[in-house]
Amino acid sequence: MRGLQQRLSGVVTGITLSSEKDENGQRVFELKPESPGKAPVKCYEHTLYADLTPEQREAYAGEEAKYLAKRKAGEKVNPLTRDQSHKKTVNNVSIHDHPKVGFMRDIAQKHPDEKMVIFAQNGYSHDTIIRGMGLKPSEYAIINGDTSAEKRAQIAAALKDPNSPVKHVICSDAANFGLNMQGASVLVNYDATDTYATHRQRIAREFRKGQTRDVTVYNLRTDTPYERKAQERIEAKKRDQTLVENLSTIDDSGLYGIFAKHFGRA
Repeated sequence: MRGLQQRLSGVVTGITLSSEKDENGQRVFELKPESPGKAPVKCYEHTLYADLTPEQREAYAGEEAKYLAKRKAGEKVNPLTRDQSHKKTVNNVSIHDHPKVGFMRDIAQKHPDEKMVIFAQNGYSHDTIIRGMGLKPSEYAIINGDTSAEKRAQIAAALKDPNSPVKHVICSDAANFGLNMQGASVLVNYDATDTYATHRQRIAREFRKGQTRDVTVYNLRTDTPYERKAQERIEAKKRDQTLVENLSTIDDSGLYGIFAKHFGRA
């Protein structure tokens, strides 16, 4: 895998879970088996960082300079507007140079026999993914706000059908709820979500009751303050929620063991 950094972390999806640390000390979450004797299904989450292209770096610096100049001049500027500008900069770039498209090709090569769900928030990114990966029309399906309930059901069924040519489902966040896509076992977050709840819902499309294979999640990020901050926010919220969920299982041993495990001292 290319990129500056690759990190493995667990993810909680709100289903009945147990967790443990693997041989590298990383936390991996498991779905409890539905019947005795079956091995639990695990979810591995990777975060990949890549350098900006020269084109992106120039555009990013330009947007940041405009923002700082307005603040220095005393103008009122909305930080959310700044974030949206940076989001466009890191995701809207030539498919030939786009670092995230390079990641997508690497992931497809690493999982040649597995079906994949890809979340990206806008149509421009969907087109970049399709053209950058060289996907044929028969090999992918798109789910967005205009996709009917009937069509969504057909796409989910195609993922479960081993004879279907559909191997990639590219989704906006309109696919976050009400879809069971356990037919896929690889999930890619092409962009960072604004909230941890949305991030969690994305992963829960595959890592849920009925899944029979381990799930691999890839979060694609550029090495920019905007996307690093977004990923740090997601991970901080994940830690908070994990702690709260652990508190619900408290027993006579008290709080010490839970807090020690949460902060890596167990």
